[in-house]
Amino acid sequence: MPCLSQAFVALAALSAAAATANPSVRRQPDGGGFTLHQVAKPARRDLAQVQSGPWSVYMTHLRYGADVPAELAAAVEGGSGSSGSLTRRQGTANSPNSRNDTEWLTPIQIGSPPQTVHVQMDSGSAEFWVYADGVKAENHSLYRPASSTTANLIPGLTWAKSYAAGDSASGTAAYRDVVRVADGVVVQDQAVLPATNATPNFVTSPYDGIMGLSLDPFDATRPANATRPKNFFQAIKASLPEPVYAADLKMGRAGLFDFGVVPPGRYKGDVLWVPVNQFPVRGEAYTRWNVTLAGYAVGGGGGGGGGSPPLEFNERRFDTVVDTGTTIMYLDEVVVRDLYARVPGARVDAPSGGWVFPCDAAVPDLSLAVDDGVGGAMARMVTIPGSYVNFSVNDAARNECFGAVQESLTSLGQKISILGDAAIKAAYVIFEDARPARDPRVGWAVKDL
Repeated sequence: MPCLSQAFVALAALSAAAATANPSVRRQPDGGGFTLHQVAKPARRDLAQVQSGPWSVYMTHLRYGADVPAELAAAVEGGSGSSGSLTRRQGTANSPNSRNDTEWLTPIQIGSPPQTVHVQMDSGSAEFWVYADGVKAENHSLYRPASSTTANLIPGLTWAKSYAAGDSASGTAAYRDVVRVADGVVVQDQAVLPATNATPNFVTSPYDGIMGLSLDPFDATRPANATRPKNFFQAIKASLPEPVYAADLKMGRAGLFDFGVVPPGRYKGDVLWVPVNQFPVRGEAYTRWNVTLAGYAVGGGGGGGGGSPPLEFNERRFDTVVDTGTTIMYLDEVVVRDLYARVPGARVDAPSGGWVFPCDAAVPDLSLAVDDGVGGAMARMVTIPGSYVNFSVNDAARNECFGAVQESLTSLGQKISILGDAAIKAAYVIFEDARPARDPRVGWAVKDL
């Protein structure tokens, strides 16, 4: 099994002649990969609902074009104001994973002079878009191409992302501009999509934009037959020491993303590499970081994080998307129901859109077997501590919290499972795209939680 480079080496230089089509990366003389650190962006009072479990489930349905349950839609859309039903039901209870104070985002700078925005690093999306002049986005930092001396219009290109329930984000232009992502790391001519229109559900999000890190080029640009710009990772990977990035997300504190190398000490033991399954879209064979789960086990924990062995292994194969842009994980219903059957008082609350349980309940750990494609699925069980399953307060009066493990979404009759941040926080997760040398794969490694 090829190993990742553990030393920082100089980034390869790209010719200026190719810069307009393939962004280049400039690095200070010490060279090598780079690390992007998350920061806590204080949440506004009007974002209390955004931090809730039902709102997260609602937005995930929109992201994936899934069918939004009627009761969930009514509760969320009717709770948008300070007197709304969801806002009233929230409050103070014993939720160790409360998100009502901060949102972990990554600061970057676009343009010359630099304009700072806070973005969500999203392995489940392709586009790099940010709110811009023209959009009604109070309390957000905006990207203003007209104020950047290095912004270059991409002729004839517009973009639009349409979701379920009529929500959308769009722009009348696309640009290439300088993007500064870390000390001394400057990406030249990166494609950026300014959002000049967005529906209220998107504007209330804590982030100023999305930096897509999926496997495919931008899929929202128009006209459809135009050359699609590369997403951030695909654009810079040839300039990295290794064609990888890795997520080291944390519970209750800032995480980070490594690009190009894996610094020593990030994980323990070996990396279990899992092949990515093809998901063809618009001629691209690989678009999402889809992997196969081979089974699961429920046991140990009580919120303790793996102190006791799993009760028993249950074979249950299904595909799932590894998505850093989704907070909750959505799994096969058999897995989810088995987990909550062991939590006294757990129930499905239809208006909230999923499983809730007493905030002081002891939740067992959930272990998932990732399939390495060669019969070694049992070689690595990724264990999510039971304490990670407590996502947020759902109903303070009932002392009920919302679960970070929910049942798969449904879109056009098909089930969609997602390994969101609640699962990614439990491991060091490496995303590698070494094509054409080998097909994309995802690496899972044990780390200190």
